[in-house]
Amino acid sequence: IVKMADTEMGIEELEAELFKNPMLYDGHIKYIELLSSGDDKNKLLSARQRMAQHFPLTEALWRDWINDVREDAESVEQQQAVLDTYALARQDYQCPALQIDEAEYLLSHHVISNNGVLSEEAIETIRNRFEQLLTTVGFHFLLGNRAFEAYREFETAVLKQIAGKGDDELAQAQFQRINDSFVSQLTRPLMNLEDTIDSYEEWCETYGLDAPKTDTGSMKQLKKLCAKWEKMEQKLATTKDQQWQTYRNYVAAARKCGHGDAKKIAQCVYERAVASMAVQPHVWLNYVWYLLELEEWDTAMTVLQRACRNCTWIVDFWLLRLLVAEKKSEGKFQDVRDQLEPALRQSFGDYNSYVEVWLRFLQFCRRSVTAGTLTQDECREHMDTAVTYLIDYLGGLQADPACQLLTFITETEVDDFKNVAKARETWLLLVSDDTCKTLYGSWQKVLSFEQRHSDTDSIRTLYEQAIEQVTDYPAAIIKDYFNYLLTKGDADDALELLQEDKVQSTLAGMHQQTAKQQRKDFVAAASKPAKGKGSKPAKRQADEAEGKPSKKTKPEPALPPQEHVAHKPTATNRTVFIKNLPFEVTEDEIRERFNDCGTISEIRIPRNAMSGRGKGFAYVEFEDPTALNPALSKDRQFFGTRPMFVDPYVNREEIKTMPFKYSAKDDDCTLFVKNLDYKVSQEEVEVFFSMHAPIKEVRIMTKFDGTRRDFCYVDFHSPEDAKKAMEATNMQKLGGRSLTVAISKPPKRADAKPAPPSSSGTMFKPTSVRRRGKLNVTSASAAKAKPASTPAEETQASTSMNTSSDEVAAPAKSNADFRAMMFGKK
Repeated sequence: IVKMADTEMGIEELEAELFKNPMLYDGHIKYIELLSSGDDKNKLLSARQRMAQHFPLTEALWRDWINDVREDAESVEQQQAVLDTYALARQDYQCPALQIDEAEYLLSHHVISNNGVLSEEAIETIRNRFEQLLTTVGFHFLLGNRAFEAYREFETAVLKQIAGKGDDELAQAQFQRINDSFVSQLTRPLMNLEDTIDSYEEWCETYGLDAPKTDTGSMKQLKKLCAKWEKMEQKLATTKDQQWQTYRNYVAAARKCGHGDAKKIAQCVYERAVASMAVQPHVWLNYVWYLLELEEWDTAMTVLQRACRNCTWIVDFWLLRLLVAEKKSEGKFQDVRDQLEPALRQSFGDYNSYVEVWLRFLQFCRRSVTAGTLTQDECREHMDTAVTYLIDYLGGLQADPACQLLTFITETEVDDFKNVAKARETWLLLVSDDTCKTLYGSWQKVLSFEQRHSDTDSIRTLYEQAIEQVTDYPAAIIKDYFNYLLTKGDADDALELLQEDKVQSTLAGMHQQTAKQQRKDFVAAASKPAKGKGSKPAKRQADEAEGKPSKKTKPEPALPPQEHVAHKPTATNRTVFIKNLPFEVTEDEIRERFNDCGTISEIRIPRNAMSGRGKGFAYVEFEDPTALNPALSKDRQFFGTRPMFVDPYVNREEIKTMPFKYSAKDDDCTLFVKNLDYKVSQEEVEVFFSMHAPIKEVRIMTKFDGTRRDFCYVDFHSPEDAKKAMEATNMQKLGGRSLTVAISKPPKRADAKPAPPSSSGTMFKPTSVRRRGKLNVTSASAAKAKPASTPAEETQASTSMNTSSDEVAAPAKSNADFRAMMFGKK
């Protein structure tokens, strides 16, 4: 009883919360859970329907809903309600298992409703649903076979029904349809290909047909593709943290596989990706770009609608919907107009998003006028509506500080409609606004327009009004007016401006503020202690006064010097190299981190011979090579406060140069992006550049301690895509910073070359000599003062130099010799 009372109280509280804010996702989930434990099924159904209005539901939520509805479906009407629920589920994600269940339930529904006999209309309806199923789920590597089996079960039932009527011609056509389903299935890379071949051979034997040939070139190629897909599925099952990268590799492999249905296979993989990462905008955006590349406008619009439902806050999706609607409808105005209103109803995080939506729509209107499908008056009406929306719904014209809308409208009026007066009215709206008229930027926009389209007297009048109104940068508008008078007027007008009381008081205040700041900077610089040779920093003096040890004191060796352990050539394929480790790392800490990968046979940590501290890297050798991949998956995981880098062991002595993952040559498919905001995530960078062309990869550079650098590389599929993205994004803002974008041109690596031999036959030697950190260089004047030697003297000196060098030469010492000298060993 107490539990029931608590449940009822929780339901009432959640109902009140959801009434106030229906966008509480967790609240809907909890509300449905509580109602599921009760007996009020009508209330539970209403709760699910309300949540489905606001949010896309996961496959688990849809399955619970459908199971509850199917449980009570006895009449034909109730069974139709089940089918309607299945149809709703298809609008959110492509859930293969649910779609197969839907097709099977559709078959049973028609069988029951027609007393065990399928009418021609029912057969056509069910067949259409199965054919749609095979064009999508039929390419799913794991569930495609199940879809084909369900389809053949239906067609076999139809064949039995036809055979009972004695219509041989119709039966032969139905028999051929079943055979074609086997043939189609055996052309697709699906799991358990050998089992499908066995089933087809058994079916052929039953009906006296020739068994299919399985040794053809196409069948061998299909088997190789199935093996490759199986590895991809294993990666998806094991790499939960890097699912998107695995899906991207899967899509790339599908696009290049050479299969006749490569596009559909890639689309099926994309559907799986968006279903498993539904709130990741970059996943949806990559999928949309793929469809736009194929010019699949209908499918792209459907996917964009689902993307907007999952990521309503991403304005880029709504902007793309306007463009795709235009392409899909071939410029029909109403179809594009229908996308505007739902976009404006969304809750974006900033006003600029609404401005971008209006701007994209007005750009379409401008193109429509050029195409002749919209009149100038109709376009002007929409532009006026945009300005009204800005004032009434976004709080005023200051919601568009860059004046994107007003600039577009005035350019359209002047360039396309040739109506300067209407453009002037639009700009004067800006300086009539109570807030905008006090801003220097507003007057700058208006004056810039008037200087191109008005006379000098009108411009001078506007400048005088601006001086009276501007409060944020009054000195700047005075300076602009002063320069304008010097350019368009005369010196007397400029001097007369400086004699005005308003101007003098403004400039005097500016000079006082400047002088005050200069004095403040001077005092701050004078208060800093001078750093002389013998002086110590204040912090070190304070530490010494308190008796704290100096940081420069050499620590005692923590561990005894470790002898070098030679690498085992037989262990190369089961050893990983780990770098960027803390210097104090111990074997136990490394063992604890990598124990779950496999049995560790040895851990080697090279240490400093003097201090005994680690050098920041280590080698981990496993007993079994299969432990290598799990160990490599820990790459860039944090070890303490810094990310560790895990790579396969490479014996440097066996190769001349270490391989580098990315080319150091000029790459026309890669963009180098500078001035990247440190707060911008990799996903935001991917979304930003994916707006202009499909991307392959984004690499944000980091330091060894894991902190971000302010640049990155963006890889594209072709030089044309890279150039297009560069032109669109260079000097554009991302996260508050203006990006510098260029084609990647890494600096050339200079190869070390031996110095050229001198005329005397010896190697060239520099004239500079280092002595205890100082560089002694023979000056040019000294070189001139030195008397010239004769050729005979040069030859003698050269010979003596070579001879003495040979006599003094001693065998080179090894590191072990120097270590012995350091520790006093002989």
